[in-house]
Amino acid sequence: MLTFIPDYQDVPCGPQPIWRHVNDMLYNAVYLHGQLQDIAGFDIVYMLEGTTNNIIDLPISDAGIMPVRVITHKGKRKEHVGQLIWWINESYNKKIMRGLIVSPEDSEACRFALKLQTKKSEIV
Repeated sequence: MLTFIPDYQDVPCGPQPIWRHVNDMLYNAVYLHGQLQDIAGFDIVYMLEGTTNNIIDLPISDAGIMPVRVITHKGKRKEHVGQLIWWINESYNKKIMRGLIVSPEDSEACRFALKLQTKKSEIV
């Protein structure tokens, strides 16, 4: 399971992940949304240090949902269950993975993310 961490400046974060999809590389545009964004205080996330050197193989499709963990560090370290609702767009001759990480219990955020996924929104 992938683990993400909000971009706190006081903890080591790796670069935004680059993913492998079929034979192409994808650039990342994935953000926290809804309750998870509220908990973190902002929406930018990175893969947890130590997992950033791996290129993650995504399923052969152009959209999907995958379970993830989000670890927050402000105050006390806490792990949150999330789901990454993602899709792929092509912009400027590059494939870009777009998506929102939401809490499965946050029905409003899930509906919003699925709506963006359905229309393959270029804006997240």
